[in-house]
Amino acid sequence: MNYFQKAISLIEKQKNTHQNWMYLQLLFLEAHCNELLGNTDLARKGYEKALKTEPNFKLVRDKYYPDFLKKIRKLIA
Repeated sequence: MNYFQKAISLIEKQKNTHQNWMYLQLLFLEAHCNELLGNTDLARKGYEKALKTEPNFKLVRDKYYPDFLKKIRKLIA
């Protein structure tokens, strides 16, 4: 996780986030890893950050984030 965070931080410091698919992929991978580790707050924030950066990121928008939300709703219910 530290490597994901370090890479994301470096890209953000360079202000190289616009249309940077490597950056988006890192955001997604960090969020998904947090989900798998049970860090639901960090996972939610990561998925939302990826979608805020690129609302048309289909992999996150159509698959992973909706599946994550369903999983969370089941845990709460």
